[in-house]
Amino acid sequence: MGRRRVFHLTDAGREALHRWLADPTSSPPETRNPALLKLTFTDLASPAEAAALARTQAARHRQWADAYRQRLADLDPADPATASRTRLLDLGIRHEQNYVDFWETLAAESA
Repeated sequence: MGRRRVFHLTDAGREALHRWLADPTSSPPETRNPALLKLTFTDLASPAEAAALARTQAARHRQWADAYRQRLADLDPADPATASRTRLLDLGIRHEQNYVDFWETLAAESA
């Protein structure tokens, strides 16, 4: 995880943010994950290579999930932003845990 930047909204920026938040639509997500490209071709790899990829990816996603869990634990309950940050961190934890579960299953099947 990189260093955090703190931004401050201008009045015009706050108005634009409120308009953006009021729009319930959003752009489709963009995913650039080289591991998913490798996953596409695991049928061309040896079982040991597929298992190594899966173990490495499971470990990486476990680290990210753990980092999100730590950030969640560090939130200040008195901070008004805690509710929205909790929701975002919960989503991140669930997302990363699904990746961990997937990659661990693949590692076990490939071994």
